[in-house]
Amino acid sequence: MASNTFIEYLKTVAKKSDVVMERGKIKWFDREIPRHRAVDFLDMYYLDGKGDYVVLDRSTAYEIKERMEFLEREILKYKKRTMYLSIALLMMCVIVVIILVLW
Repeated sequence: MASNTFIEYLKTVAKKSDVVMERGKIKWFDREIPRHRAVDFLDMYYLDGKGDYVVLDRSTAYEIKERMEFLEREILKYKKRTMYLSIALLMMCVIVVIILVLW
């Protein structure tokens, strides 16, 4: 009697998973249930923690914001520097061409 209830239990579990019979062997594939997991911000990078949500405290969020603003200012500074250097290079190329033509 107890074995019949166990067999019924196994049948219900088998219906929930994908069961395949091939060459006398039984294969089954469990469905993965997506779990939402929160991870601390520093654990995500230093401990390779993986999760769906990242938890930040205010000080860490403020530091990230300040760092992003600093990096944006640096990018603008380097864009201006690149523009000035490209203009200077273009002027030097024009001067070299003029010198070669006049010589």
